[in-house]
This record gives sequence, C-alpha cells and structure tokens, in this order.
Amino acid sequence: MTPNFSEIRMQQTTRQTCDLLITADILLTQDADRRVIEDAAVAIKNGKVSALGSRSGLAHILAKDHLHLRRSLLMPASSTRTRMSP
Repeated sequence: MTPNFSEIRMQQTTRQTCDLLITADILLTQDADRRVIEDAAVAIKNGKVSALGSRSGLAHILAKDHLHLRRSLLMPASSTRTRMSP
C-alpha cells in the first residue's frame, strides 16, 4: 500500500498547537460530570485550558513546552477564585 502524501501533509499542517501540555496520572475534571481521567493531559494556550482528556486523545496537539506530573492528581479550576476554610 502506497502512502498518500497529500493526506500526510494536510495532517501535519492542521495539527493543533498549545503553549504548555501538562500530563498527570489522574485528572479530575471540574465539569458537571466530575469525570476522572487516568493517564491524562491538559493543553494550555494563551493562558487558558484549550483541551483536556487522555494523553492518547491529545497526542495530536504539538506543545511548545511539556510538564509531566508523576504520581499526581491534576484538578484544573474553572475559576481563579477559591475559598478555603481555616
């Protein structure tokens, strides 16, 4: 089977990019379902979360920088306001 080079070129030019890709063992989402994703990744672009999901699901995103949090739980916040009780 011969590779279709026009398809390969198109895939390379349409890849998404991000400033930072953070990977962690576990991701707890802050959406209504409060999903728990193992072997997770979060893409940050222009200071905001642009994508989150499994590491394999975000493999198509090219990152300028990468931060791997081994043996960590990642909980991206939807707001920077946080209340903590003493």
